[in-house]
Amino acid sequence: MILVIYDSIDEHLKLAGEFDKAAIPMGMFLAWALNLGLLRQELVRDHQQLITRVRMQDAKGSELLMALGGNLDETLFSERGNRFAGGYYPRYMTDYASVFDLDPYLVEDTWVNYDKIAQLLTKELLGDIPLSTSVVNIVKSGSRRILKLVKSLLGR
Repeated sequence: MILVIYDSIDEHLKLAGEFDKAAIPMGMFLAWALNLGLLRQELVRDHQQLITRVRMQDAKGSELLMALGGNLDETLFSERGNRFAGGYYPRYMTDYASVFDLDPYLVEDTWVNYDKIAQLLTKELLGDIPLSTSVVNIVKSGSRRILKLVKSLLGR
């Protein structure tokens, strides 16, 4: 069986010139996947200390990427994570560059910048969910409307 590799630090190093800069785009994707539960549970268990630091924003996704060998491949992701990465990742760098509107390797490795790309990635994963907005509005309006919504969803 051939290992599916979505991206490699080596490909970015040619363009970025330094490891620190080359790891940022991939690291942000990896941190986002971690935060959305798209990594394999075994990986999370095996790297629990660093994973916790990334979740607490005490370490960056780029650090996790380097600790995992510098590749984004199918062994890192859950089944759902691999489905998403396989379908979406080929256009990730284009989206990444458009979010920041500058050379991808000039983007600073900050949690503020992570939040910008995470918003786009989450939208790509979940899509526009008008139902959730409707549910939030109904919940805000009171319990009778919630009961009506549940009944309508159950077909009663």
